[in-house]
Amino acid sequence: MNYSSAQTAKTLQEYEKRLESEKKKIIDAQAPDPRASTHLYAQDIRPILAAQKQSDVLVIVGIGGSNLGVQAIERYLYNEKTIYYADTIDPRDIHRLLGQLQKEYERKNKVELIIISKSGTTTETSVNYELLKNQQQTYQEPLITTITEKNTPLYTKESLIIPAHVGGRYSVFSPVGLYPLAQLGINIQHLLAGAKQATQINDAVHVAADIHATNKPVLNLFFFDKESFYLGQWVRQLIAESLGKNAQGMLPTISIGTTDLHSIAQRALDGPDDTHTIFVRVNTKHTQQVMQPYEIDTNSLYKTIYEATQEAYTTHNRTYSTIELEPTEESVGAFMQTWMNATMYLAALLEINAFDQPAVETYKQATKKRLLY
Repeated sequence: MNYSSAQTAKTLQEYEKRLESEKKKIIDAQAPDPRASTHLYAQDIRPILAAQKQSDVLVIVGIGGSNLGVQAIERYLYNEKTIYYADTIDPRDIHRLLGQLQKEYERKNKVELIIISKSGTTTETSVNYELLKNQQQTYQEPLITTITEKNTPLYTKESLIIPAHVGGRYSVFSPVGLYPLAQLGINIQHLLAGAKQATQINDAVHVAADIHATNKPVLNLFFFDKESFYLGQWVRQLIAESLGKNAQGMLPTISIGTTDLHSIAQRALDGPDDTHTIFVRVNTKHTQQVMQPYEIDTNSLYKTIYEATQEAYTTHNRTYSTIELEPTEESVGAFMQTWMNATMYLAALLEINAFDQPAVETYKQATKKRLLY
């Protein structure tokens, strides 16, 4: 990962000085402090690898932090194994998923249900678990992996354990993300190596400093890589749920280049100056040669438009930064750890708790109350 800052060196030095003591507290923190998620790269992954099962198809049953990280990395890196996500109780979506899985069972594919819930009581996850478990019993022997905290309704002696001090949106490098990713054939050791590298350098400080210094109410992650959209969704939850408190916190949005240049560019360049943009580009080798009308390959054209877009932002005095990624486990691991650390640093600057989500509990409690009547 290569981060290029929009701010001056002087500005960054000022923020680094402000963050120096807080960064040490965050990075050096150990359990039971929730910020020990900065040290997940050092965990023993042998229990995760030992728990792997023989399956042809995976179904992730979880919502929010219990599935966004897996979906982000899986889509970013590609894999040949079929995977589905049960992350909503939208009736039409569930009907479609059950139909897709019925076809998998009829093809004699071995389907593994991976149930992920830190509390073990998430309403959407519990409902989907029952539906999918009942369907599976019709076609094959149970093949279920549960990932939860100890002593929850989901917990069994075979469960993989989510560390009690690691919240859902910070859990991608815990068994929540590592087990299903390993099942997909993704090298989780390389992911953790990237996370370790990100913790040892200062990119996260620069990201936090840029966002805080620009003081814009909207943060737009502009990915010039369509398969990175799910990375954007993961960052969106991380930022919104961690920092949207006490009438503070920026609104995270996602754009995809070049598609959204034809939808939001006019407002971004000539509307209210309320957005700080971070452009993200993946250095891919995939390309197709085009003879007309430009006699250029698609990769070069994509890069040209990426650079031209930044030139337009400069012309219109809109603030932005850039991130360059490689299509590797190490690079995406570094990207995600950088954002987790940067979010903690931003919370320190805003003097808020990065690890709770008290307002979210309002809808959960209201839902359970209505279900009881």
